[in-house]
Amino acid sequence: MLRVLLPVLLLCGCAGEQAPPAQPVSEPEALLTGPAQFERLCARVNRDIVTDLFCEGSPPPIGGIVELREALGLNGEVNLLDRGFVLTGHSSSLTRRSVSALNPRIIFVERSNDNRDVAALAFARGDTFSEIVVRGRRDGELQFYLVRFHLPCEQSERGCTPGDLLTDAGAGVSTAAR
Repeated sequence: MLRVLLPVLLLCGCAGEQAPPAQPVSEPEALLTGPAQFERLCARVNRDIVTDLFCEGSPPPIGGIVELREALGLNGEVNLLDRGFVLTGHSSSLTRRSVSALNPRIIFVERSNDNRDVAALAFARGDTFSEIVVRGRRDGELQFYLVRFHLPCEQSERGCTPGDLLTDAGAGVSTAAR
């Protein structure tokens, strides 16, 4: 009897539950810009250095990566143990242009010190955005941000040329950061 009962029990154990129905795939939500984006950003409960920068008082004028780096406190002429940078010739980020040894991606980093947030800022020439990662103060979770730069050449009839995007013109001069 045990020989008959054991295979039946094993077969019953293999009859698992049915998988839940597949969830429909939806398109990603469009990114907000301007006042609507500032409103969404400033409504966040988990505060960090990015929300401090853009939501307390009036946001500083950010014309490009240089000003953004300074505003986040990631500037500095000295490469201390708690502040640094890395250049990488490959990328698995949001960069849409080719990151290579000729056009590396740079990541500025500062570790947490005395209640300061961990911060990392990534940028590659040719892209009109930067990626920011900071640690939220409320829960300690990483917060990811995308800052888009609007270059004056975007308003011209010809659009932006590689010279506009890959030279100092695209690295430090823009009409607004959103």
